[in-house]
Amino acid sequence: MTFFYPADGFQSCPLCGGKVPASSRYPRALCVQCASEATDENGRRLTFGNVDATGGLQVRYADTGETRNRPFCYVRGVKCLAEEGRFGGYVIQPIETHFKLSPGCWYGWEMSPGYLDDGKPYCSPILMRSVRRVGRRSDRLVVRFWNVLYAEGVQDFEKRLHVLERAADHLTAAIDPGCGPDRRATIREISFEWIERQCPNILRSFPVSRCSPAAQGSVSAYLAEVFLCSGSPG
Repeated sequence: MTFFYPADGFQSCPLCGGKVPASSRYPRALCVQCASEATDENGRRLTFGNVDATGGLQVRYADTGETRNRPFCYVRGVKCLAEEGRFGGYVIQPIETHFKLSPGCWYGWEMSPGYLDDGKPYCSPILMRSVRRVGRRSDRLVVRFWNVLYAEGVQDFEKRLHVLERAADHLTAAIDPGCGPDRRATIREISFEWIERQCPNILRSFPVSRCSPAAQGSVSAYLAEVFLCSGSPG
């Protein structure tokens, strides 16, 4: 049983890639499985349905049955909007742009706990080399990247990530879940402001004003000039 009136053919769920009945009206509709994982902003599970036979969206808390007056929900960290389907039932679609990781791009890496016993997170610019899903789930990723501030120099890392939250400018994930210490990483869009806040020694050691015009105008060109000008690691 689908949660909105089915059409001919199928489209892909934007979160897991599963099959959803095709609909030009709801091009980003979640599949039944993802819709069943919807929670409020505090992680409480939600259920959806119609008020009565005439329609209308009704949202309830799964644990108590009490109604919720807001149609917004979260699925795998993505903010979504629930609405009544055109022919009854309900449909849920993401309402914010996913933060996506792309090979060849620089990001800010914030890992907690860090490598030292000082309670501080480990922060470094990283250059993403590859990103792939595990199966069809968008919340399971294997990423490979260059970690440029590693103590032994620029190092090539491969990590399995379980995405816990996505926002417009970052994602937070568990790192190599089940394979060692419980660590989480937040991967952010990078900027000179992020470097100044999280890794100020980079700017002190390599002032932007002393770099090429291209590096002065682009944080990506700056990082490549500072860390990769002598050649990429093997």
